[in-house]
Amino acid sequence: MPRRSSRQPNHYVGEWFGQRIYPEVQLGDASLEAMRTHLCPFLTDAVGEAQACIKATPSQGVCTITSKDARRYGVDEGSIDWLVCPYRTLDHGLLNEVARHLFDGAVDADALIVAAVTLDEPATRSRIRAALAAGAPAFAYFRARLGGEISLSPTDRSPEFSFDITMVELLPGSGDPEIGRYAIVEVQTMEFHGSYGQATTALRNALDLHQSGFADQVGENPEWAGREIQGPSIADTFKRTFYQMIFKFQLGLHANCAGTVLALPRAVWNSWQPHLGGPQLQVDPRDRTLRSLPRPDGVGLTEEATAWILVFDTDQTAGVSPNPLVIDLMIETDTPTLLHHAFDVAPEAAFGAGATERLYADICSKMVGWWPELRRAACSG
Repeated sequence: MPRRSSRQPNHYVGEWFGQRIYPEVQLGDASLEAMRTHLCPFLTDAVGEAQACIKATPSQGVCTITSKDARRYGVDEGSIDWLVCPYRTLDHGLLNEVARHLFDGAVDADALIVAAVTLDEPATRSRIRAALAAGAPAFAYFRARLGGEISLSPTDRSPEFSFDITMVELLPGSGDPEIGRYAIVEVQTMEFHGSYGQATTALRNALDLHQSGFADQVGENPEWAGREIQGPSIADTFKRTFYQMIFKFQLGLHANCAGTVLALPRAVWNSWQPHLGGPQLQVDPRDRTLRSLPRPDGVGLTEEATAWILVFDTDQTAGVSPNPLVIDLMIETDTPTLLHHAFDVAPEAAFGAGATERLYADICSKMVGWWPELRRAACSG
């Protein structure tokens, strides 16, 4: 049997079946039962009845991966969470923030937000009618397993796009409510190299062996939650997301669409900074809690603000599991501004201060190492 490395991991399963197990163990009375029954607390809350985690065995129950050394990912100290399951964002506070910014009627009110799959239930219909009668905003949302994903059809010159979450406003009608505008919410999780299989196997074994003592044991042996977990695939995640968002932000400019929100965990937003040229966010004078990406000189917003980047994080200090999500930033932008930062600002930074000269010198050095006579022909300088 190969010897297990004694080196401490840098990446750990932070939340398992919604329960915080790293860097601190925060397990409540119902936590062990949730883990034993493979309960997904987020799907369960969405539909109002017990729902099991839908992931395959190697990643089953893994909601977040927590990096111990957060400094390499733009945080001064402590650890940082990467969301690796999109259902982890089924959080009322996050969806309500989307509603506040994109729909006029939800600016100052806490909205009723239900999964579309529950609209056929009399109790859900009664809650919606009551909310609308009281003047409160109400919304239904679609996503995989909760009414299904909504898609933009392909054409012979454009690809198909599916939306992570589609929110639809419900308006008071003469009888039943009326269907209003929709909004798109894209949730960016992080992909990691390799598999979580060894970590989840260790956690399952510990849960079977230690029963009620699991919390103490996993706290004393954090290495179980970090076995063979490799690092995040930052560049691939940015490239996969950025192309889609160029299209989806444009959708917010069209009739019946209230806008598009890209929801990014704080760790992902931090990892995007080099890809966007490290923008210094500008304070919005209309509302100092908002920010905006600097725009190219002389270029204003395409239309009214319909494109937003919402940056959020898990509250590791909450002391309860699941940890609530907290909103860090709401950033106004549009497609031309994102293109400017990714394809003007970042390349300008990359190619400046002699970088291209050093690149060429490095190429020459490597070639001359294999064929010394090339020095005079190609790299006389």
